[in-house]
Amino acid sequence: MGNNWKSKDDLPEGDMRRNFDKFSDEHFEHNMQLVRKLTSIAEKKGVTPAQLSIAWVRAQGVVPLPGSVSPVLLSILLLRSP
Repeated sequence: MGNNWKSKDDLPEGDMRRNFDKFSDEHFEHNMQLVRKLTSIAEKKGVTPAQLSIAWVRAQGVVPLPGSVSPVLLSILLLRSP
C-alpha cells in the first residue's frame, strides 16, 4: 500500500488486490493511517517509505529481497548478488 491510493476505488476494476483483506472497507482506512505514519517517519529520516521498510526488516535479522515476487525474479536477484 502506498500514498498513491486514497480509497479502494482507486484500484482498477478487476484488480486482484481488491480481494485482499488489507483493501477491504473495514481495514483500508486503518492501513492508510499506518502508511501515513510510516511516510512521516521516513520523511524525517530523509528516506523513502520503501527504504525505511527494508531497513526495518533488516533490523529484524531478515535479509529482504525486494522484487522477489516470483521464483523466477528471485533466481535473477540471487544470480546478480555478489
